Amino acid sequence: MGNTFSAANTVKEVLLAFESIRDASTTETMRPNPTSQQLESLLVPYPQEACGPCHWQNRMNARETLRRSRRERQSLSDEVDLARHLTVGEDGLIRPIKTPTAREYAAAKQRLQYEADFIHFAVCGPAQSGKSTLIESFLRTDGRLGEPPGAEAVARHADGDLDCPFVWYEFPSAEAHAGADWEYFVAQGLYLFDAVFLLFDKQLAQTDVAILRNCARFAIPAYVVRMGARGGVERAVLDAFASPTSERARRAAAGLEPRLWQKMKKAYIESTRAAVGKALEDDGLPDQRVYIVEKDTLCKLMVGEDGPGLEYFDEWELLRDVLDDARRRRTST
Repeated sequence: MGNTFSAANTVKEVLLAFESIRDASTTETMRPNPTSQQLESLLVPYPQEACGPCHWQNRMNARETLRRSRRERQSLSDEVDLARHLTVGEDGLIRPIKTPTAREYAAAKQRLQYEADFIHFAVCGPAQSGKSTLIESFLRTDGRLGEPPGAEAVARHADGDLDCPFVWYEFPSAEAHAGADWEYFVAQGLYLFDAVFLLFDKQLAQTDVAILRNCARFAIPAYVVRMGARGGVERAVLDAFASPTSERARRAAAGLEPRLWQKMKKAYIESTRAAVGKALEDDGLPDQRVYIVEKDTLCKLMVGEDGPGLEYFDEWELLRDVLDDARRRRTST
């Protein structure tokens, strides 16, 4: 099958972006998360208990702050239709339907063990979509994350390399959530993150689309990822045969018929991206890049085992886009 990736510039971009992030971390010049900066200006302070002659003034100040925040949120709410069609980076402004209170915001930071000098990545999606697999690949742990979190738990994984200021979080599925589309996003504290990875299995569900919509509202980069790339191509190859259990079908699925493999690989990638594009279009959202990723390839790239026998899907492009967005948002370079 051979190496199907030859864009050396992408590799260079990945390395330069990582170096910028690492340097900002080691020199303690990491910039604040821009979404958090905007959000904090909209938070409604929780009125403190007061006594003495300043009590009345404190109450008036708190009420005026609350009224001003409501007016601002109403103005933002009026722009919801615009937010549905925005992609991150068009203007960088947040347009949430609902912002947390100051108390909720502080509680989310404490619950998620948020550290301002780190870059935080959220990994969302349904069960069995490969969330743990993706995190294991990025953390170079090769399946040593331990037991997956429970149905309601969030698993936090910091990178063990001090030169990698990244923290990864695996979030529970939103499939059982029946409320408004923004409620899961706000309740989970996803507004705190520098980026959100949305994994899916066969197709995007409404809950998945809702996460993407709210990422746009909070101006947070989102990456739609389909794990198990090689397995997807193998299934497509087998489906091309009248008898998927025949010897030739098994040989082709193992990659021993390169022309057929490449043909079905192209078809699998195109059909996967088309299905996501249609789901987004049906919900009034703009098309978005879909990253098709093979765990073994990503693992090897993360430990520097790149080589001529490695077949690529979208692993390098995903690394480039994730690191470049993080560099742009959190460093001065």
